[in-house]
Amino acid sequence: MAEIPELGELIESVREYLSAEVAATAADARARFRALVAAHVLEVASRELRGGEAMRVAQFERLRALIASNDPRAGGEPASASAIEPALRAAERELAEAIRSGATVVRPGDPVWCHVRESLVESLRPDGDLRVTRR
Repeated sequence: MAEIPELGELIESVREYLSAEVAATAADARARFRALVAAHVLEVASRELRGGEAMRVAQFERLRALIASNDPRAGGEPASASAIEPALRAAERELAEAIRSGATVVRPGDPVWCHVRESLVESLRPDGDLRVTRR
């Protein structure tokens, strides 16, 4: 009996097909562009499968610590893994408002700056590895 491929393997197969076959042999630039965009979307989906939830939890934990350091009543634990996304977005909005209002000033090396940097690095790592490489 044939082995059923995992979801990540299916996504990667289609991404490779779009990149290597469809985009490479497309007759016009528009079709090539669309194939490359679709391949990129599949890469993002694949990254989310590999480390998306862990990345969001790490971001939420950092944000909760930042917010709690300014307001001990703030923060809170999401009730479940599915609740992490709205909790993360709410914490991001809270931090953004604090920055906009001037209540929080961001300078290189301070905790907010480090959080933003780590979140950016996490979101760009193609392998889903959450370790930040210091140079």
